[in-house]
Amino acid sequence: MTSEKLKEIKRIAREFLVTTFLLGAALVLAIVSSAMLRTGEYQLVVATTILSLVLAVVGGLYSVPKLSRRISLRFFSSWRFSYSATPEMAFFFILTVIVGFSAINTGNNLLYLVFSVLIAVIIASGIISESSLRNIDVSLRFPEHIFATQETMLELSLINRKRVIPSFSLTVGVVTNEEKEKKWSVRMRELFTGPQVEKGFNKLAHYAILPGNGKVSQRLTYTFKKRGSYQITGFMITTKFPFGFLRKTYEKEAVGEVVVYPQPQSVSNFSASVPVLAGWLESSKRGNSTDLYRLRQYVPNDNMRHIDWKATAKSRRLMTKEFTNEDERRFTLILDDYYNDKLTNFSECFERAIVLVASLAECFSKQGSEIRLFTPKEQTDFGLGVEHLYKILRLLALIQPNKQLDPKSINTSAPLKSLSELIEMDKDDFKIVITGSDVALNNPKVKVIGLSKL
Repeated sequence: MTSEKLKEIKRIAREFLVTTFLLGAALVLAIVSSAMLRTGEYQLVVATTILSLVLAVVGGLYSVPKLSRRISLRFFSSWRFSYSATPEMAFFFILTVIVGFSAINTGNNLLYLVFSVLIAVIIASGIISESSLRNIDVSLRFPEHIFATQETMLELSLINRKRVIPSFSLTVGVVTNEEKEKKWSVRMRELFTGPQVEKGFNKLAHYAILPGNGKVSQRLTYTFKKRGSYQITGFMITTKFPFGFLRKTYEKEAVGEVVVYPQPQSVSNFSASVPVLAGWLESSKRGNSTDLYRLRQYVPNDNMRHIDWKATAKSRRLMTKEFTNEDERRFTLILDDYYNDKLTNFSECFERAIVLVASLAECFSKQGSEIRLFTPKEQTDFGLGVEHLYKILRLLALIQPNKQLDPKSINTSAPLKSLSELIEMDKDDFKIVITGSDVALNNPKVKVIGLSKL
């Protein structure tokens, strides 16, 4: 045994002996005071009573701080309970106070008995509700892809780790990162109203009973009203069992993120504000485009107006021109997050711009066109298919307006420094630029859409 451990043991033994002596002496003096009361020696009774109280207070002041330093706070950090009163509690408290005063004033033993029962009910309510919330695990399963304003199927499961004791009347909700930033006034108000998070998210499901050592799952629907990243920091399990006097909430820590995509709409919804896109989105037959794809031998069903006479003379065979289809074009979607404070409704226009980009990406993806997305912070390569579309939607879900971005710069953090440099990088694809700044370009393959038009 090392000297440090030996000193620690001696210190603990000394503290134990001192505390035992002080509290033991206080108990002995209290017994002596009670015995002297029967003999009528009231001066000694007062003296011994005061001395007993002093020794008890000194013993408490000596021992409590030392014991509190040894208590592990890990339990309290992982199990956090909060309380809020209910109207039933207010009525019951007033009733208890009235019965208590009546018992004291009248000295009626029956009233004392009723008062004791009322106090016992309050204590039992707290003990039972806390027991109902302990040893509960929560799991919440989300689908891989979630869209704003669209019903999402969730699966919420509760597991009771208590072997025998069941839990009753549990309401489960989710705590987001916004809950961590509450002001003191809000937390005081929740003492009477209960903790609140996003409407609907704090009351996902209710479980009437959760058997001991059992698991109960519920499938439910929830609609996220807006796009973005929802950082889940925990779950709230609330109960008013057994009597409804207190709303006791246990917050269980958790770590997770839910990314909600913007909901694509039909591009025809934007035709009034963005008529320049109508021609790009029409699915035309091969040969209707103006871009030459290749030269091939003429077949009887081909249009004779597309015969290339120079190629025919060289090859001595009828050769016809084959044009690219509208669906075979490559599109670059550029979303500028520059914050234009001149627009009074900038936030609404910016969100509508995000929906427009998502709608265009979905439309081009369904047509089989290659698409990519540029934002001031991130960019994607050209790609096809649903997975590439989801990658673009994820970037759109996370983008936020940037008030510090230079309006003449489309991409400051990526290698592409300006809009002109981005246009010159690849001249074969069509580019759609949505920006809050004033940009004018004379390029048939570049369409600029201002936020003010949305």
